[in-house]
Amino acid sequence: MDANSLIGKGTAALGKGDAAKAVDFFRKAKATSGYSAEVEMLLAEALEASGQIETAVDVLRVVTEKSPEEVDARYSLGDLLFEMNLFEQAR
Repeated sequence: MDANSLIGKGTAALGKGDAAKAVDFFRKAKATSGYSAEVEMLLAEALEASGQIETAVDVLRVVTEKSPEEVDARYSLGDLLFEMNLFEQAR
């Protein structure tokens, strides 16, 4: 299955509330396509939805380092850090 199909299936699973399945699809898409800010951000969203907040933070840190122009990744990272009461890092 190609990366676009996996992304579509992951997005559909996330939309249905099946975050664990979405994580699997996005990880497979990542393995198929290599680094993609879009896939990484979708993976972080699915990880957050499945309660894997610290892992989502790790993924978003990679995106902000590799793709500093991704403002949405910075916002999401700050939001998660704030929720974790890591206010200085969120700032």
